Amino acid sequence: MEKLNVSYYLSERLVSKIDERSGQRSGNRSRQVADDLGRFYDLLDAGLHAALEALTSDEIRSLISALKSQQIPSPVGVKSALMDIVKHPSITPKIAALDDIACFALWDWARTNR
Repeated sequence: MEKLNVSYYLSERLVSKIDERSGQRSGNRSRQVADDLGRFYDLLDAGLHAALEALTSDEIRSLISALKSQQIPSPVGVKSALMDIVKHPSITPKIAALDDIACFALWDWARTNR
């Protein structure tokens, strides 16, 4: 994999959390950020896969349509927000059965695939 240089700003609070985690390992902040981002996106990928497996293509279209009609930023309680917005008898129990990571991944994916 090609190594790319990226510059970004992190809040002091976040940097101290990263330093706490990297201090337990190598002490390399850049490596810790890369590892954490890799794990985060792996979790999102697995969650989205589980969510899309649980829903039919018609249910996915209904979900995207329901989110398109709402102008809501990603809420803290994504699972309950999805169920409140969709209000569909076949989709709501499927969303309820998903974990929080899968719901967040589904919300994020559906909002970007409008």
